[in-house]
Amino acid sequence: MRLWQIVVPSFDNMGLPYRSDAFLSRLIDDYGGYTVIPGTSGAWRDDAGKLYQDRSLLVQFMGSNPGPAKLAFSQCFPDQKALALASIGDMEIITL
Repeated sequence: MRLWQIVVPSFDNMGLPYRSDAFLSRLIDDYGGYTVIPGTSGAWRDDAGKLYQDRSLLVQFMGSNPGPAKLAFSQCFPDQKALALASIGDMEIITL
């Protein structure tokens, strides 16, 4: 099992808020749960030199394949041109 981390934007490029609840619901359906690490921010420039700044959610989930999360992201945030997804490493749940 792997721990995956994905950056979920709070706003689109026009500054309108995204609703992340549909995406998070899909993570529950596909992976059984998630963890949100709030307070992430970032900035980038497009090809024309326009600066974008955003607050985001860092969302972690466990699974062997990130494919369903990529599909859910593209469906829940259709105007996004890129996705930041990282494999954090092996993960194990230990029942106490």
